[in-house]
Amino acid sequence: GRSFNDSPKRLFDLIVSDPYFEDFELIWAFTEPNEFQHLVSKKVKIDTIQYFYHIMTAGVWIANVNMDRGLNIKRKETIYVNTWHGTPLKKIGNDVDGRFDFDWRDVDLSTVTGDYELQIFKECFLLDPSRTEVIKGNPRHDQILNTNVSREDGDRLFRTGERRVILYAPTWRDKSAPPIQQLFDLEEWRRRLSETHVFWFREHIITQEENSSQSVADNDFFFDMSSVPDVFELLPFVDVLISDYSGMFFDFAFYERPMFSFAYDYDTYIQQRGLYYDLEKLFQERFVTDSNVLLEEILKCTEHTRCDLTTDFKKQFLYDSDNAGSRVVNSLKNRLTRLSHD
Repeated sequence: GRSFNDSPKRLFDLIVSDPYFEDFELIWAFTEPNEFQHLVSKKVKIDTIQYFYHIMTAGVWIANVNMDRGLNIKRKETIYVNTWHGTPLKKIGNDVDGRFDFDWRDVDLSTVTGDYELQIFKECFLLDPSRTEVIKGNPRHDQILNTNVSREDGDRLFRTGERRVILYAPTWRDKSAPPIQQLFDLEEWRRRLSETHVFWFREHIITQEENSSQSVADNDFFFDMSSVPDVFELLPFVDVLISDYSGMFFDFAFYERPMFSFAYDYDTYIQQRGLYYDLEKLFQERFVTDSNVLLEEILKCTEHTRCDLTTDFKKQFLYDSDNAGSRVVNSLKNRLTRLSHD
């Protein structure tokens, strides 16, 4: 709704290029449709009368969120595809206090990144694999698994030069997050790292909306990358990921590069939101709560740092599956063909 990216965008691209769908009308739902005039011809504003008209009459739903707002208005003949928008470390769906509106028993096709995510979806979304076709992998990961880039590409696109890229990408918090300059001594980081590194900051899209007045000026070390519409345009060039409780860890793990959980509000976050995992045990020495300690740990990371922790993370949580987008589209085509013959 807020962006034109993630797995729905990957599926959209496959559908647009497939002659099977040439007679289908493709409609995107956005919170602010006017911001996407140049990207999509047919749009509708979320939660308007037109939105509910289209989802009640559409033959196919493709979503990465709760599509029908808990109203249970899906028609039997509508094919519902849900990819969700990130493998969770933090509690989601009906596992969040006060939420009870997630019911995926009417989802026809779901993608899951691993057994870990599948089990969570069963519990917090009521996903039932006996009723829903579960496809291993996720369309958003196809871009990672099938794309090769070089440091020269990074320099051409983002002026990184030969320096390594640190990306700090925190998740959204139910409570307001402090500005980055309160969490990091950016001048000290610049003094100690700027010859060998650049520091990219990408704020969560909801946090951007909440803190629109907070910003730090770019310089030769710090770059605010929040305006880049798709984080998957950035990840191939990132050497070190810093996040907290974000599902981005599961996306970045495919690169088997160093990643740190900077959980400065760990105890508070557990109390207010809740987590599925003990991050101290999961990230071990790469779990930190103080940015000064984080700086020292990053200084230890070299170009040839072995990423056993990230590799183990990937093996523990993620299927070794690619081309999930094509498998979703093929299943969708088979279902539509069967419906047309009924």
